[in-house]
This record gives sequence, structure tokens and C-alpha cells, in this order.
Amino acid sequence: MKHWLQLTVLLLVLAVLVSCAKAEETPAWQGTLPNSGVVMTVSGGEVAESETFWCPDNRRHWQETCLLTAPHSVTLTWQGVFPEQVSIAFANPDRDGFVPETDSDLIEKVDYTPRVTADGALQYRIDTAYCFIITVSTERGTDFFLLDCRREI
Repeated sequence: MKHWLQLTVLLLVLAVLVSCAKAEETPAWQGTLPNSGVVMTVSGGEVAESETFWCPDNRRHWQETCLLTAPHSVTLTWQGVFPEQVSIAFANPDRDGFVPETDSDLIEKVDYTPRVTADGALQYRIDTAYCFIITVSTERGTDFFLLDCRREI
């Protein structure tokens, strides 16, 4: 009887782990970045898309850009790009939009974890509960967007 109970508990734990892994892989947002032509997928939970303003130069030149809001950890996946074509930095929310965070640098494997999938796609797992400006550059062009992962932790 004890073995059946242990087996049942083990199967229950495995079922929970499998369902969590599937949720992490399920695309919540997918699109083709307009300038670079890169296909990007965001997975890991619900994602809201909106527009906001980004000011990279000390509040002088505001640019409208895409804002993806995910109140949880997410995984970004890009097809056909290499790590040197993607940059990520902290961004600060401002009353008019977002501005660069100049006091902190991202730490790989702490704030984000780069991975490569079996089919060669580049992935960044974002675990830090903060805002980011992400830039993707190819020979075709450059795209940037904001990712807001702020949440109660």
C-alpha cells in the first residue's frame, strides 16, 4: 500500500512539472519585428501589447514604441539572430514613458539567461521583475521595444 501512495505522489508531481513546462513554452505573443524582419515569440504566460514612449537621450527626443507587459517571468525567442545582434538594458518608468536606467547594469544569468533551442533559435529567459529596453539588429534594420515585467515578488 505504501508503494502505491508513493507512486501516486510521484505521478502527481510529474504531472505538475509537465504542465508548468508546457505553459513556459506556450507562445503568449508572436510577431515579426518591422525593421529587422525577425520573428519573435514571448512565452511563459499572458502578455499585453500597447504603445508607450521611449527617450534614450535624457528626455529630449521621445519615440513611440511597442510595450509588452508581462507580470511574470517570460522567455523571448528570436529566429535567425545571434547573441551579438540582441542587446538588453534596464529601463526606468517615467511619467511620459520610459528612460534608460543609468545606475545599474544587467548581469547575465542573474537578470536574464541566454539559451539556444534545439532548432538554433536564440532565447532569453527574463526573471528579473523590472523594465527592459531590448534592441534587435540585423542587416535589414534595427527594432527596439520595451518589456515591463514588474510584479510583486
